[in-house]
Amino acid sequence: MTTTNQRTRPRLIPPQGNRNGSGEAFIVALGRHGDLINVLPLAARLGQISGKPVPWVVSEEFASTLEGVSYVRPVPVRCDYGKPSRGVQMARSKGFSGKAIIAQANGHFHAHISGSYQTDAWEAAGMAGEFQRIPVVFDRRDRSREAKLVAETLDGRPAILVSLNSVSSPIRVEGFAERLAASFPDCQIVDMGNVRAERLYDVLGLLDAARLLVTVDSSLLHLSRASACPVYAITNDGWKGSINPPGTVGGCRYAETSLESLLQAVAAQIRGILKPRRVFHLTDAFWPDERHERARNRCDAIPRLRRLASHTVEYRNATSIGHSKRLPFLRDVLEVGLKASGPGDAVVWTNSDIALAPGIVEWAERTAPFGIVTMRRDEQGHCGRDAVLFSHEWLKANLADMPDYIIGAPIFDLGLAAMSRYQRGIKSRMSNIGMDFPPCDAVERLCLHEPHPQNWENDSPAARHNGAEFSKYLKHKAPDMGWL
Repeated sequence: MTTTNQRTRPRLIPPQGNRNGSGEAFIVALGRHGDLINVLPLAARLGQISGKPVPWVVSEEFASTLEGVSYVRPVPVRCDYGKPSRGVQMARSKGFSGKAIIAQANGHFHAHISGSYQTDAWEAAGMAGEFQRIPVVFDRRDRSREAKLVAETLDGRPAILVSLNSVSSPIRVEGFAERLAASFPDCQIVDMGNVRAERLYDVLGLLDAARLLVTVDSSLLHLSRASACPVYAITNDGWKGSINPPGTVGGCRYAETSLESLLQAVAAQIRGILKPRRVFHLTDAFWPDERHERARNRCDAIPRLRRLASHTVEYRNATSIGHSKRLPFLRDVLEVGLKASGPGDAVVWTNSDIALAPGIVEWAERTAPFGIVTMRRDEQGHCGRDAVLFSHEWLKANLADMPDYIIGAPIFDLGLAAMSRYQRGIKSRMSNIGMDFPPCDAVERLCLHEPHPQNWENDSPAARHNGAEFSKYLKHKAPDMGWL
């Protein structure tokens, strides 16, 4: 599209690159576009701490990508992107006297510090522990430019975006897009090499509309971290290879890639995408009152949404552990969804007082390949999850091993969000649980919670039970998450 691996002590080029000064700190990451996107979350974190946009020294050639975010103040310089020390010098000449946070490995380290150039960039900035704890967010997207690009590019068929061009990590797979188009005439195979966008981040509109991105190690692989588009990732070998983004549903390394193997693997992904899916709405169906009835009526009016009510409290509920209310156990409820669904189907769980917007069916059809996806409540700043999507395949593989949470008590929904993320390489803690990490967390708000008095008990038997279940999960399944 236009627009040795042993861990060693970092050796800086030059040492003064990270010196302290009296002025505000500034980032030095000169480019290319994908490398800038890789460390955007780092800038967002620094902006949170300082409360203002972070100065960022960037090569003029790549500065346009930083226009897509509000938490950065670009400082364009005429400088080769492989010379961060020169970037520091140019920043000093412009009056920047504070700490220079070099956030790139290229031209900075003499040796490889971690297993990938991506994490080495975070190592250089001294924030290696924050990698994949902060989402990639473009908060200045131009929706009109995106809409224009979508209208000019897509024809209404399921879109498969193919990007096999990379400047930093080239690979040759001749004839792939043409062969794929011949095999799937009902899909639109878009060669991203022919797409012209005003800004790289304008392609997010295409990613949001597409059913699959097939990409080599390129800027689009990094950009996909800001979208819930499924990704088939073809990554470079060794330290030069990118870390698969959370939206990855399949992939291979360059050394393993051939035209025939790639066609076969991507064809399997497309057949899964095109397979018809049933979407079930599963509730625990207790507390019958007018508010719950209103929610049920709204859901019943949604075409193609199949309703399931579990009634599991009739044989197991939270009174068995001394809780005062007959709250259901999540695994019992989900067992009903597993038995009613079949391969390819999606099960959307909510409490029975949650109404769903009509777009829920299309969203579930597109999102099911990720297995488990949570959706936050439609209230500004609320971290609670009011809907969770499960694919039939995910339930079949994971239900027996998931924590035995009680619905309607604290922690269980945040525990599900943490588990969804952890399976895709993202580590949660309370400071980021209220952020959206596509595709683990939906950016859409399609679950509608009618306001009502809350009677949340944070020190009830059910809450303590859920806390113990979550702690047990962290200890045995995710000991490196760092939540506790």
